[in-house]
Order: sequence, then structure tokens, then C-alpha cells
Amino acid sequence: MSRALPSPAAHLCQGKEMLHAVCLHLHLSLMAAWSREAVLSLYRTLLRQGRGLRYTDRDFYFASIRREFRKNQHLERLEDKERQLEKGQAFLHNKLGGLV
Repeated sequence: MSRALPSPAAHLCQGKEMLHAVCLHLHLSLMAAWSREAVLSLYRTLLRQGRGLRYTDRDFYFASIRREFRKNQHLERLEDKERQLEKGQAFLHNKLGGLV
């Protein structure tokens, strides 16, 4: 017995949270390689996700995010930039390291 796949419209009807998760996943999958746009997008997304923190000091979280991005701002090797971008994406995918 095979199950029919739900239509895209059915996913949209499940609420804003589902739509946001799908958009976020699609957006992050497009950020495979390092670029200025990918870094800025990750930065904005991490800050946006931090607004929903309930069990962690938001000021500490925002300061930590800013500090990490400033620390890595002057990396020159592409491999180092990509590694840091992947770390940030992994942090986001893991629900901000378990903070959410």
C-alpha cells in the first residue's frame, strides 16, 4: 500500500512554522559555498532565531554571535571561511546548539 505525497499547498496550510522551516532549509541548502551573501544571510538568520530564545540570556547570545563573526571576519583561506560557515550552519540546524 503506497501513500500519496502531500501537495505543496497542504504544507502551506500547516502554519507559518512549517513554511518558515521549509524556507530556512531551502535557503541554507543554497549556501553550500562561502560567499559574502551566505555569511550575511547566516548572520541575520542566527540573530533572527535568537529572538525566540526563552531559556538563555539573549544579550549573551547576541554578543557571542557578534564576537564569533568578528573573530572570523579576517580569515583569508577559503577553506577556513567555508569551515566556519559550515560550523555556523550546523549550529543553526541543531536548534542553536540546544538553546531553543
